[in-house]
Amino acid sequence: MVLSEGDKDVIQTCVTEKGWGARRIVKEFPGKRWSVRTIHRMIKKIKDTGTTSRKPGSGRPRTVTTNENQDYVEETIVSQENEPGTHKSQRKIASELNISRTSVRRMTKNLGLKSYKRIRVSRRDQKVRDKRKGRCRKLLDKYSKEDVKKIMFTDEKDFTYEIARNRQNDRVYGSRKKDIPSSRLYHECSRFSKKIMVSAGVSWNGKTDIYFIDTKTTKVNSINYMKLLEDGLLPDCRRLYPNNDYVFQQDGAASHTSNATQSYLNDATPKFIKKDEWPPQSPDCNPMDFTVWDSLSEKVYADRTKVFTENELKDRIREKWNEIPQAEIRKCISSWKKRLRAVCNQDGGHIDHLFK
Repeated sequence: MVLSEGDKDVIQTCVTEKGWGARRIVKEFPGKRWSVRTIHRMIKKIKDTGTTSRKPGSGRPRTVTTNENQDYVEETIVSQENEPGTHKSQRKIASELNISRTSVRRMTKNLGLKSYKRIRVSRRDQKVRDKRKGRCRKLLDKYSKEDVKKIMFTDEKDFTYEIARNRQNDRVYGSRKKDIPSSRLYHECSRFSKKIMVSAGVSWNGKTDIYFIDTKTTKVNSINYMKLLEDGLLPDCRRLYPNNDYVFQQDGAASHTSNATQSYLNDATPKFIKKDEWPPQSPDCNPMDFTVWDSLSEKVYADRTKVFTENELKDRIREKWNEIPQAEIRKCISSWKKRLRAVCNQDGGHIDHLFK
């Protein structure tokens, strides 16, 4: 049983001023649920040392936390300046110093360092970074805070029939691996997982409906994309903006940037962000990508253990899409200009680490 400093002070008062024994102290403080054995030990300490405080220098000596070892951990646990990936793992450092990983972990904590998972992103060359920075700067200048409330952000996403697994936590326990039933040990999945493509949009005034694209029978080309716009997304935009004062946004997919699609949008929308205005390779600048799709995926796959059928997955996506609160959508749209500014400050580089 662990005693707080307050408990120790009470016990010391009872012993030194009232002369109570262990059983009397336990009886007088039933709410504390102290054990007689613990109080006996504390009384002995008071009689031997005159205090309940721990003697300086007592406890297990830290034989490996030397200044030399600490300096080595500090030097190698973090990558060398301008040389990413040159750091060493805790396991490697422990092996080189011939100490335990627990000791390395303790020294790392003493240094005030925390462990962060590396973020997997696509590589961007300097040409792409320059283009991202330039176009983000122009969008910042072009759209005021009030103008952003008129933008309809759209995107497409694939949802798989199978549930994504976190391999780090996908574990089973047993005394020996060969004694664990195969039905528990193996996680079977299809070699090529079936999926559904979904298209939708969000704005300050609300969401569009969800639209499913059958990639088995329909090519994702400009002709079919324009049909989706005409029959679905643009009527939803006009529903959400009755004064027809919205700005249509889309990313740089080939079906979006074709001359036919650009010409169609020029005639069918009051305003739209043209293909030479939207920054390339920039899902981190689209609220659909950096917030909405993640939120929807989490809701769709939450508490699900069995593979979806096509109809089950579609029904689930529709249901959870309607559950996304408008306050959440407005919050991510409010951060749009902040993200554009971050891209400029990062010289067109990655910005996810600044917002997660």
